[in-house]
Amino acid sequence: MLLRGMTWAITGGAHIMSMSIGLDFTGYVDSLVNNGGYSIRQATSIALREYAATLRAFDAVLDLAQASRQFTGGTLVVAAGGN
Repeated sequence: MLLRGMTWAITGGAHIMSMSIGLDFTGYVDSLVNNGGYSIRQATSIALREYAATLRAFDAVLDLAQASRQFTGGTLVVAAGGN
């Protein structure tokens, strides 16, 4: 939902996008272990793969923001990570 919202704001011509983003990596690993029945090694591997995919998706959306500059003047994206 976050990536869709960012894309909507960028393509809609937003001038500034300010976000505070936190990803609960250890909580996700715990959930995979406790609810999914994975070992800690398996859960950590799954979480790392998905974390990397999430970062690639954010990169793609930020590339869209950069590319839109020539059409809309661009969107300044300000984000605090690691909350």
